[in-house]
Amino acid sequence: MLVQTITVGKPSHSFELLRFAYFLYTELFQSGELPRPEQVIRPAREAGFELLHAETMRLHYAPTIDIWLERLRARREEAVAATSVNDFEKFVRYLEGSGRYHRGGETNIYQFLFGVA
Repeated sequence: MLVQTITVGKPSHSFELLRFAYFLYTELFQSGELPRPEQVIRPAREAGFELLHAETMRLHYAPTIDIWLERLRARREEAVAATSVNDFEKFVRYLEGSGRYHRGGETNIYQFLFGVA
């Protein structure tokens, strides 16, 4: 089983990051907080899976986010027509913050490879 997910990165209690996390929770992803890597591994192990490999994709993901942001901005008119100015601005804010916090290490993206133990 391969699980790729965004996680909390290095410990940080900066007000800016907490404000961004609040924005994510209230405006975009109301399913909960970003997990710590351990919170992904533990339930898989409890379900009988063995962690075979864990790899951060953070250093590759930040430039990918930058490309997505550039392309979204370039197609602003189409994006607004398909959704709304409000949704467009929310996703620009999301991508700007995601890029910043992935580059800084406060957020991360992992691939976890599990096998049957």
